[in-house]
Parts: sequence; C-alpha cells; structure tokens
Amino acid sequence: MTYVIGAGVPQGSVTKALYWDTPDPYHYVRIQTVKNDKDAHDLLIVGGEDHKTGQADDANRRYAALERWTRTRFPMIEKIEFQWSGQVMEPVDGLAFIGRNPLDKDNVFIATGDSGNGMTHGTIAGILLTDLIMKRENAWETLYDPSSTLSESLSLSSLSSKCFTCFSSRLDILDGTGHFPLSAVIADVCGI
Repeated sequence: MTYVIGAGVPQGSVTKALYWDTPDPYHYVRIQTVKNDKDAHDLLIVGGEDHKTGQADDANRRYAALERWTRTRFPMIEKIEFQWSGQVMEPVDGLAFIGRNPLDKDNVFIATGDSGNGMTHGTIAGILLTDLIMKRENAWETLYDPSSTLSESLSLSSLSSKCFTCFSSRLDILDGTGHFPLSAVIADVCGI
C-alpha cells in the first residue's frame, strides 16, 4: 500500500518536478496546478509510507507521518485537500502488465503492475494500448503482455533487492542451481 496527500501551496512556490528520496520508508513528490472559477494554486502531491498490502492497519498514522515529513520540507503548505491510498503491485521481473486483459473480452485492456513506475509505464501504456486498439504492430506487445508467463525459474541476480529481501527467508526452495522455481513462489511471500 502507498499513501498520498495533496496540499495546497502558493502558485510557483515549488519548482515543477518529480522528486523522491531513498530512505525506508521512501517519499515521492510532484506538483500540479489546479484552476477553478475563483483562483489557481498549486497542489503538492506527496506519497510514501508504503507497506505490503495486508501487513498494517495504521493508515491514520501513515497520513500523519506524510504530513509531518511534508511540513518539514515544504513549510509553505496550506491545508491538506486530499488523501488517498492504493495498492502497489510489484511484479517479480519489474515489468508492468500492459495489454489485453487475458481474463476478459478482446476489447478490455489493462495497465497495471507499475511498481512505483507509473509515469513511465503510463507513457508506455498510452503508446502500446493505442497500437493494440488500432491493430498496429508494436515491438513491446510481447514484453508487457499480461497473459505472458515468466520462465519457470528466476535467477537470484535478476531479483530486485526488495524482492530478494522478501524471498531471502525462503532459501529452502532454491533448486540447487541458484534459481527459485516459479511454481514454488508464485503464491508465496511478496504478495505475488
């Protein structure tokens, strides 16, 4: 799960960019201009304080931590206008699932499994899904195909450090070749 708050800031007070830090828990920041009939202001969107889905029940504490972190770094923030949370899917290989939903009709498409790379995968999805809908060939189709399966085993060296940490307690399922049999881990830890 990831948690997000949106707070008003005076227009132009924060340089438009995508910011993030690397501690655990990590944080990410972006800015969006909001215009309505009365005025225009910037909305500072701050997220983070993540945890694995189902492993915590303390959303209010996490929203409060986000607000504290934000007020320390951006003292010009005004009231918190929005807050929300969402699940972050972390595919084992780090690649999103973008294409036809394999469990639905041919005209139903999905883009999921962003693993925190929604800006990049959103751009890829815009290109790839347009090509699929228009029945144009796209070299990325098989790479991001939601119905594709990973090879039967995953090399330890190909796992992200986050996933490796998750699997490190499961070394008993190594098959002796330095690979995890996928069938042994698919329903295991990491919520995969």
